[in-house]
Amino acid sequence: MADADAVHIYAGDPEVTQYTSWGPNTWEDTVEFVERACASGGPQNLAVCLRGTGELVGAVGAGTIEHGLPEANALEVGWVLRRDKWRQGVMTEAVSILLEELFITPGVHKAVAFIHSDNIASQRLAERVGFGLEQRLDVPQHAAASEVFGTFELDLREALPPPPAFAECDLKYSFVRAGAPTTFQPL
Repeated sequence: MADADAVHIYAGDPEVTQYTSWGPNTWEDTVEFVERACASGGPQNLAVCLRGTGELVGAVGAGTIEHGLPEANALEVGWVLRRDKWRQGVMTEAVSILLEELFITPGVHKAVAFIHSDNIASQRLAERVGFGLEQRLDVPQHAAASEVFGTFELDLREALPPPPAFAECDLKYSFVRAGAPTTFQPL
């Protein structure tokens, strides 16, 4: 299971996973994740592979919003990259491509990323690809502080009740597709 070996390099690394809601993985956790990801067949988890070699070095993904209140026409995105590939532009390119692909999908008008406030590198990545800080979330004092970043081309925020408490993130970033409607309705 070559993919599991490659995934475990980053998924088992405490420094890589310190701001994620999962990990560091045991070998068994990684094998289970890879089997589940391969069986899903959707864009929830996509491998990031180096051009030329095909070496698997990380992942990007999109799915229903798990860390905050659900939003019509919006998906939550996330990313993770092997430590020896940090600061080389790999994830900037991968997240940019993911966003392009997401917005081809009819009905998807917004992407959100929930990022830990201490994870400066992911905040900067989010900003580089067009996300803007939408909201600082309230989290319990015992929870680790975190941030959610996003990019807005339109200010589409509405008054919402506070999101449910979770430990991973206290900042919400979002990215809205150009030409998106000013209000979102379920399709």
